[in-house]
Amino acid sequence: MYTNIDATLGLNTIHEILSTYESIPTNFPKEFFLLVLETIMNNNIFSFGDTYWLQINGTPMGTPAAPLYSIITFGHHENTSILQIIITKI
Repeated sequence: MYTNIDATLGLNTIHEILSTYESIPTNFPKEFFLLVLETIMNNNIFSFGDTYWLQINGTPMGTPAAPLYSIITFGHHENTSILQIIITKI
């Protein structure tokens, strides 16, 4: 599923979370972290046989950051969109 998460959506979600939650230490380098994460998410080069490809859509497969990035992004989506719909029906 996480290969379908748009990089802009994921990066905006991480930025919002870093800006919103007060439990993040004040000395955490947020802007640097976001810059590195953006570089990782937008520059995934992988090989297939003897060719090299740049992944242009979705979360990069194989990068160690991908699982947690996708969990945070989809968890935020669940809390802000899906849960709001379900609560009104319960």
